[in-house]
Amino acid sequence: MARCVSVPLALGIGELLDGALPAGLVQGAPDPVTAGQWIENLLSWGIPIRSTGTAS
Repeated sequence: MARCVSVPLALGIGELLDGALPAGLVQGAPDPVTAGQWIENLLSWGIPIRSTGTAS
């Protein structure tokens, strides 16, 4: 469980420091390409993502 929180947090902080994300709360990726990049990053850290439906 800790990896499922700390890895995305660390990746997000890295993007914030690189200027790729704005300061403040970001609830989700703004587009499918960015979402895919996040999923690939998580997969590279050994955190598989499985989609079980669509957002409403």
